[in-house]
Amino acid sequence: MVFIIGGRSQGKLDFALREYGPRRVIDLSVSSFDDVRDGDIAVNLHEGIRNLLRDGINPVEYIESLLPGLGNTVFIGDETGSGIVPLEPEERAWRDETGRAYQLMTKYSERVDRVFAGINLVLKG
Repeated sequence: MVFIIGGRSQGKLDFALREYGPRRVIDLSVSSFDDVRDGDIAVNLHEGIRNLLRDGINPVEYIESLLPGLGNTVFIGDETGSGIVPLEPEERAWRDETGRAYQLMTKYSERVDRVFAGINLVLKG
């Protein structure tokens, strides 16, 4: 599994497509994690986590249950921990759970990249 993180509109998907070739892209802001298969590129991980929270699902436990079948999947998520802490409790909870889920992703990923302005920095692997 590969995890790519970076700021919004920094070229994460373009990097993934260049590095890992053409694959089916699943947008987790509008699709379910159940739609992700081994070998896909799953974008907007942070929004998928938001959707899980709205459905009352613990994101870390849910994602961890899916990991055994996602060995060649590339996950892409926006950085959420920088900047101003949100005032709304729901937004703070989403940000915290996204951070916990990202820690899980980095633990189980063979490779982790941070992409800034289209340039990657290998954090793991």
